[in-house]
Parts: sequence; C-alpha cells; structure tokens
Amino acid sequence: TGPILCGYSFQEALNISRQIGDHHEESNHLRNLGLVYESTGQYYVALQCYHEALKISRVIADRFGEVISLRSLGRYHFKQKNFCLAIDCFLEGLKISREIEDNQIEAVVLRDLEKYYRLMRFCSLTLACFINVLMDLKKNWG
Repeated sequence: TGPILCGYSFQEALNISRQIGDHHEESNHLRNLGLVYESTGQYYVALQCYHEALKISRVIADRFGEVISLRSLGRYHFKQKNFCLAIDCFLEGLKISREIEDNQIEAVVLRDLEKYYRLMRFCSLTLACFINVLMDLKKNWG
C-alpha cells in the first residue's frame, strides 16, 4: 500500500500544481510519480511522466530540472536494458550541467555515467555503445 498511497499524494500535489500554474512543481511531481509507477511495474506510465517532466522543464527554461529529468530517463532506460538511450540521456544532462556551470549536478551525472558503465562493462554491445560515447565526448569536449 505504500507506493499506492505515495502515488495518490503525488497525484494530488500534481493536480494542485497544475491548478495554480506552478510548472516547476508540476515537473517535480511528475518525476516523483514516475518513480512510483516504475516501482509498481507500470513502466510505460512512468516513462510518460519522465518525458512530460522533461518537456515542462524545457518549456519553462528550467535547465536544472532538465538535467534531473534526463537522469530519471537515463536510470529508467538503463533498467529497461536500453543502454545506449540511457547513456545518451546522461550525456545530454552532462552537457547541460556544464552549460549552466553547476559543478554539483555535473559531478552527480559523471558519477551516474561511471556507475552504469561499471554495471554494463561485461556486455559487448554496451561496450561498443560506450566506445561511441567516449568518441563523442572527445569530439565535443576535447
């Protein structure tokens, strides 16, 4: 019952945020709802929440919120074994964190990349994906 009650609370908070036009909080509540749906096996709904949160963050120019949403999407894709999509999300988040010069979130995203690379290093397909990522990093950031 924990995730169900938690989901209900986040849904209520989301509804209130929408009613008062607080898009920043709307995005936060969508990410939280995504976690609840993911934990209850409702993966498609979780993915929709994460994408909607990212879209809202972009519309309101909340760059930090974009990075957080991209991390949520990256974790989601990794759990679904969509490794290249996961890495793409983390790299996009890394790029934004550098653009906004937020060293703390940059360090968190780098830690995500390192963590997920360690978890996937034994998969030959993901190794090929990661080599492409490294090449892109070298090309884009020297």
